[in-house]
Amino acid sequence: MPPETTAYPQAQYVKGLLQERTDPQSAAATFRSLAALPGAGGELKELAWIALGRTLYALHRYAEASAAYENVPRFSRHWDEALFEGAYADLQKGDPGAALGKLHSPGMC
Repeated sequence: MPPETTAYPQAQYVKGLLQERTDPQSAAATFRSLAALPGAGGELKELAWIALGRTLYALHRYAEASAAYENVPRFSRHWDEALFEGAYADLQKGDPGAALGKLHSPGMC
């Protein structure tokens, strides 16, 4: 699909989801590109950050996964997911203090 089409950002998201099964490194690159794409809508970018966090977590790249989740804005409807999953990535990278801080964030209580 040509990049100038309006459906290109959504197609990139689906492409990344399909890549996760067989080539997670490429999926991570696709999600990063989508998150930086000017034509992608806000919610799609948020979903790209969450998908990137999940992909990096599966690759045991916990610090990068935690950082990806932090890009989801606080007032997003996906913020609670990003906080919870980011906290778990923090635990896996050996930083329980950061995990606890995320779980005690306003809106999570």
